[in-house]
Amino acid sequence: MTALGLFIAMAFSAPVARAYVPPSFFMMRMLGRKHANFDDGRFRNKLTFYKKNGEIAFVLTESLVLSDAEHASIKLINSAGNEVASHTRKLLGTRPGDTDRPVPYDLIFIKDGANIYEHFHALGLPLKTEGALYSEKEGAMPYKPESGVALERYDNRIAVVIGDRTKKLDAYASTALWIEKESYLPMRAVFPTAPEMGMASEALEFRFSAYGVYKNFLYPRNVQVLRGGLLWAKIETQDLRPFGSAGKGEDEGRKKEEPDGDLREFIETYFKWIR
Repeated sequence: MTALGLFIAMAFSAPVARAYVPPSFFMMRMLGRKHANFDDGRFRNKLTFYKKNGEIAFVLTESLVLSDAEHASIKLINSAGNEVASHTRKLLGTRPGDTDRPVPYDLIFIKDGANIYEHFHALGLPLKTEGALYSEKEGAMPYKPESGVALERYDNRIAVVIGDRTKKLDAYASTALWIEKESYLPMRAVFPTAPEMGMASEALEFRFSAYGVYKNFLYPRNVQVLRGGLLWAKIETQDLRPFGSAGKGEDEGRKKEEPDGDLREFIETYFKWIR
């Protein structure tokens, strides 16, 4: 039996009181596999931006089109039906670990677990490879236990939490990721916007909930983005259909409208770190 096979057997046979904590490389692998059933889709989202005092600043409609889970095309539409911004992004094809790709794509769409691993490792998440954990193991355990991985209860569910345990795991402290233990779905994540700046980098917190199903693909219908512990944006999926379905040209030919200064600042930040 392989080390990974032994780990899986022990995980299912261990009593609750001594529950085995899955290794970090395995969680990244399973995170990618959860996205295997998604190839393309057209999301219609309600996008709400918030002021620091909690009041709503702007409400837009977002059209997010993903093709082959590798290319994203985004259009933002105001209440008058006019397009205020558009953006395209290539999700794959660059070197593994490229930090230019916003974190939500890894957590919701990217299929390659190794690519996710390299990206998150570059962003400061304390991940260990299977080879490293196997070579350092002691006794009968298949892998060396990781100090940066633990089981915690979050939102009334058991989550595998990956993060620096010497720091408080919140939006102000360190890079961390919460993945539900049973489903391998992301629940919460805290990542820096500019890891090369160290402590000077602003952290963004993502919260995922209300999962829906599309062709055996599970996706969060509600995503909250927090800055400095305060709600900054909420993305609520209202419709998801195949990319080539009827109505795919409904966003073409819209009148374009230049956003004002405040809205432009929200959009620029959104396109840089979220989309």
